[in-house]
Amino acid sequence: MENITVVYGDTTIEVPANTELEALKTAMAENFPELKDASVVQEENTITFSPKAGTKGLNVVYGDTNIEVPDDTELDALKVAMADNFPELKGAEVVQEEEGTIRFSPKAGTKGF
Repeated sequence: MENITVVYGDTTIEVPANTELEALKTAMAENFPELKDASVVQEENTITFSPKAGTKGLNVVYGDTNIEVPDDTELDALKVAMADNFPELKGAEVVQEEEGTIRFSPKAGTKGF
């Protein structure tokens, strides 16, 4: 079965080519709340998501991954979402470094996949 590539920042996901765009938009917004009203561009077999300009948010950092989320995102919800996407962050150390930046780090000894 042929796949299409979904791109958001540094995140790349392969999905079946028959995935409906509306279902994909819903799924991306559930995992990345800042994409609720995203700009979506499709070029051949690649769909690129970008938050609309002017979106206020928090910068969530995990390793080389930077994700912008709405500034009203609850920390507990953010922890759950990050652990869903990065299982090694289930018991993560979470530090708010500066206004608007939240850094996630796996605890020492956490087994990844």
